[in-house]
Amino acid sequence: TSDPTLRLEASIIYGVISKTVNPNGIFYLILNLIDGLTSSEDKYMIISILTALDVLASSTPSRRDKIMSKNIISLLQTRHTAAQGDIDITRAIMRTLSHVCEKEGDIPTPLTVLPLLSASLHSTDVKTISYAASAVSSLLEERSEEVLSADRTIAPTLTQLMLHPAKEVVTPALRGVGNIMTGDDQQTQRMINLQVIPSLLWLVEYPDKEVQKEAVWTLSNIAAGTHEQVQAVIDAGVIPKVIPLLENWKKETKAEKDLFKEAVWLLGNVCDAGTPSQKRFMLNEKMLEKFYELLKHHALLLKKFMSIVIFHLILF
Repeated sequence: TSDPTLRLEASIIYGVISKTVNPNGIFYLILNLIDGLTSSEDKYMIISILTALDVLASSTPSRRDKIMSKNIISLLQTRHTAAQGDIDITRAIMRTLSHVCEKEGDIPTPLTVLPLLSASLHSTDVKTISYAASAVSSLLEERSEEVLSADRTIAPTLTQLMLHPAKEVVTPALRGVGNIMTGDDQQTQRMINLQVIPSLLWLVEYPDKEVQKEAVWTLSNIAAGTHEQVQAVIDAGVIPKVIPLLENWKKETKAEKDLFKEAVWLLGNVCDAGTPSQKRFMLNEKMLEKFYELLKHHALLLKKFMSIVIFHLILF
């Protein structure tokens, strides 16, 4: 509808909610308006309602749950079909979904949303891909096995998106892959089989410290796996690329110091749990000397870990 009253209501919702999510009157007005998502043909009103829902969904889990109780996933799917590729509406839908999935409360996001998210990962619009990847990454954080079983295209698609030219796509795709890697060794092996290690290795030198840190953290999870998975890390040439990051302890920014810590954990995992031949490789990379030198400079947790690593290398 293009009813000017509804247009005004949508405008008020958008304007007021973007500043505060407190007034209950506006909140319940939104809950009444979302039913119009599937019937309205007014693009401005649709986007205004979606924007207001997005703000609410991202505010608190309880507000997000109230929106979920109105069958919002089904409404968004219907609205997406009706939009017929309209990029502005599609972006607004994906942005709302990203926050609905991120702020999960007592009502879990139904995995019936996966086909829509999966299709959106192949969009030509960067923002649509970014929002969809963020939603998928959030779902993978707590329910990775369930998500991967429901849609087997998710893992290979996220692996490919890690090499996307836009950082706003790389970041959620990498986070999603990292969430998969926090599962069991079988899930990790599935990602190794998808050639995830070369992509992660490329991101170790990415021109953004947060992306670098996430990539090294993910590689560290692989290095904490089976001996075969540790060997895959070594064979890919990861160790020589990560060793220079140990110098980051001298840097001043938090991002660089965090990157140093992740490098310590990755290299330490290989030294600590590796086979005799893998430990010999690390000794040849001068890891005993490097960790011994680093012991002089760092916090108790890292000192304990590095001491254990040194102990295992000396025993070997």
